[in-house]
Amino acid sequence: MDEIFHVAQTRLYCRGIYNEWNPMITTPPGLYFLAVLFGFCGYERYLNSLILPFCFAGLCRLRRFILIFTKGKLKKEIDQFRDVRLPALAICFLPVLLNNSFLYYTDLLSLTAFIWGISSHSSLISSMFLALAVLTRQTNIVWPALSCLAFSLNLLKQFLFNQISFKQTFQFIYQFLLVFAFMCFLVWNNGSIVLGDKTAHKPVIHLPQLFYFVGLLQHLPCLYLLAIFFKIIRKYLIGELIYFTKLTKISFSFSLISMLFISLFAFLSVNCCTLAHPYLLADNRHFTFYLWQRFFQRHWIAKYLAIPFYTFSAIFMFKMTSEIPNKLKAFYLIFTSLCLIPAFLLEFRYFIIPFALWRLSLDYQSRKAQFFEILINLMVSSFVLYLFLNKPFKWSNDPEKWQRFMW
Repeated sequence: MDEIFHVAQTRLYCRGIYNEWNPMITTPPGLYFLAVLFGFCGYERYLNSLILPFCFAGLCRLRRFILIFTKGKLKKEIDQFRDVRLPALAICFLPVLLNNSFLYYTDLLSLTAFIWGISSHSSLISSMFLALAVLTRQTNIVWPALSCLAFSLNLLKQFLFNQISFKQTFQFIYQFLLVFAFMCFLVWNNGSIVLGDKTAHKPVIHLPQLFYFVGLLQHLPCLYLLAIFFKIIRKYLIGELIYFTKLTKISFSFSLISMLFISLFAFLSVNCCTLAHPYLLADNRHFTFYLWQRFFQRHWIAKYLAIPFYTFSAIFMFKMTSEIPNKLKAFYLIFTSLCLIPAFLLEFRYFIIPFALWRLSLDYQSRKAQFFEILINLMVSSFVLYLFLNKPFKWSNDPEKWQRFMW
């Protein structure tokens, strides 16, 4: 696992050695700086215990922001436990996030800094958190970059209609500086966002990553989805495809066209851009290895059999956020695409931030369903932890070291 590289690099920093870098590490050193700053040298794994409460608080903050500013709810209408704390807990207990948080990994810090960055009202504080997020995981630069682009287009529109103000002009100055600093990093790093060994993480066009992600939405919180499955079937597949739906207010013809379009896009993506990273094919410590080996590699047609599932998952993904403005949905889709499509490796950890944003935006928030979701997340996490601790194995080419199952 990558933890041994992260710990070793942190301990170099703890000794004041900042000019040595392990080429096996491809992400920036934000986590290591934080460990040194808060005195976790020698106790690196415990750093996540400090970060987790801040992650929960940030998720609650963003959920509250979404309810008030995108769904138009009043503060007194919000059930703090059902509408805010339970969704935040569900994300904190997401198995891939929770299990990796027991290790010295970057995922929890990346999510925490990102969530605080996009939910902070102060431009300066927001940019500082986003800078930490980028220093933890490079792809987090996509959000401030898109924000700056959207702000620039809006500024141009205001300029053309003589509605621009001096205060508005400098509203995003810190995020522009962050994006500029990242561009300088790209120049310094020969145009690559990857630190260390660049050969294993070359950017590609991996369109099926989007469908692996939407498929994940149907599996990890599976009990939550089962609780609302019949509601979706009744109000969407029946109410919308046969009559006029009361849930979404769009007709049969439009729904059929959207389904056909998503299915066609999924088919073209799967047909031309299904990629298997060498790590995916060789590293049997990760669950994705078994998913690929036992389903996708079984038969050439297997990847096409998943297309109806991808289609339903994509429709479900957007129908469950029907109250979110279309502009924000488009922004989210572009953000998720830019984060996932260039990634060669199929890695569930890459889906954490897009999943968290989607989960916080859900319209349907039954208390019972959320309890079930949290319960199933804890059960899955416990099972994975059991495998990790009690089912180690050895590779024939490295018989001295124990290998362990992980996401």
